Amino acid sequence: MEVQEFGKQNSRKIMLLPGNMMSWRQFEAVIPLLEKQYHVIDTFAPDPEAKVAIWYGSNEPNMKKAMQKLKRAYPNAQDHLFVGYGHGDIIGHPDVMARDIIAFMKS
Repeated sequence: MEVQEFGKQNSRKIMLLPGNMMSWRQFEAVIPLLEKQYHVIDTFAPDPEAKVAIWYGSNEPNMKKAMQKLKRAYPNAQDHLFVGYGHGDIIGHPDVMARDIIAFMKS
């Protein structure tokens, strides 16, 4: 697995998890909006203390089972529903994605 990191000088970290068979490049448009404030990493390292948001679109039919598994691993994870979005649609809206990530990190 190739790990990409951006904004390494920042102490607060954000981990972006690409979808199955995807690469970090799917986040190319949102990374510049985040790396000025956060250390952005594109790999998974489980941490029970991590602040976790489960993001999904209302038009994603298979998220129920995935969310149950994620909630077992991270019971304090916060759900974030994007109404009218399908699987991966948020990637096409980097301004919305960055805005909501920043709001989540400040919460």
